[in-house]
Amino acid sequence: MKRGLAKNMKIGLVLSQPFAHSVGTDVRIRGLLEGLSKLGVEVHIITPFMDNISISQRRVFIHRLPLLSTRLGISNLIHELSRRFLNNPLLFKNIIRRKSLLSKNASSLGRNVYKISRKLDLDIVQAEQQIASLACIEIREKLDLPVVADFHGIWAEEMVASGVIEQRSDGYKVLLSIEKEIARGADAVTVVSEEMKTYIENSFGVPETRVVLIPNASFPRVEKAKIVKHPSKVVHAGTLHPWENVELFVYSIPFVLKRRPSAKFFLSRKGVKLKRIMRLASELGISPEFTWFPNSRDFFYFLESCDVGVISSTAHVARKMAYPAKLYDYLSVGLPVVANDVGAWTKIIKENRVGVVTDNDPEAFAEGILELLENPELIHECGERGIELVRQEFNYYRSAERLVSLYKRLV
Repeated sequence: MKRGLAKNMKIGLVLSQPFAHSVGTDVRIRGLLEGLSKLGVEVHIITPFMDNISISQRRVFIHRLPLLSTRLGISNLIHELSRRFLNNPLLFKNIIRRKSLLSKNASSLGRNVYKISRKLDLDIVQAEQQIASLACIEIREKLDLPVVADFHGIWAEEMVASGVIEQRSDGYKVLLSIEKEIARGADAVTVVSEEMKTYIENSFGVPETRVVLIPNASFPRVEKAKIVKHPSKVVHAGTLHPWENVELFVYSIPFVLKRRPSAKFFLSRKGVKLKRIMRLASELGISPEFTWFPNSRDFFYFLESCDVGVISSTAHVARKMAYPAKLYDYLSVGLPVVANDVGAWTKIIKENRVGVVTDNDPEAFAEGILELLENPELIHECGERGIELVRQEFNYYRSAERLVSLYKRLV
């Protein structure tokens, strides 16, 4: 063991997707970086993507991989094109049948990660999500370092929830085999929920001691919840993914407007369902505002200006395992939450009385929103409890402490 104290630890954090691609991923990585930096850990980000990374922590350093796409300045473009291919069911099925293509991509990434890592005298390599994890496991023996695979979701289940592949199809089995290879090959797997921990242990046969819960969280971004006399602004933050069940929220809007004509509604202007949701809003004769804030500071300023945060979700296993980052974002600025009951993370809302959990139909969802809009005092009370919950339990300093404990055990 080269270093025993957190303030002397050097961690390599490997990314295989750019920032500003997924709000949830960005918030998790930035939150852990801030928490680790406060604990004295030195973090070296290793990535092909540089254009939109802005890090303020003094102990965080960024290293660009020596890839041709990086040198040509087209790594972000290639990633975006790849993402579109993977979200097309026909193309994905053809690509995933050739597992070798993913393996080749991971191998190329791994070779270049090794070139950077061997010069840094690291203690741990942590890979974010599956492609980066696959790459790091491949070079694990050469590095002679523990490798941590950070799972934000189960890729196979997310592709099923997105409608790209079918449950138990060939593509599903290939993705599961890749994830099993990662989970078994890593020295530890970190996950965002107890449900995901159980899934990995049972589905991949990984010992309980090697799967560690590092919850999604946030930081208190305001001291106190604001007092609003005439609440009106309702926001659904985050990208419009198929498993979000955004239609439930959109269908609820006309019911809300019947009793609260002054209500205003905000949705993300990003995600594969954007056009569909815009079309649905037009058909219903409503005009929610579609916004996007690539800068996290602007995003949280905007959230602070809202009065109610909503999370509409499917009950798919992928969504139950991947707790939504926007839940903690809402709580961090004192926004009460309205969500349809899918179990799992919705129990946080119920048990801590930070919002309203409804049945899974538009009229019931609208009633949940109206319960708050028509009761400003309840908005304030839920907001205060939410801020305190983030302060005491769901904050990234505590998640970073758990991560450091894992690092110490591994080294």
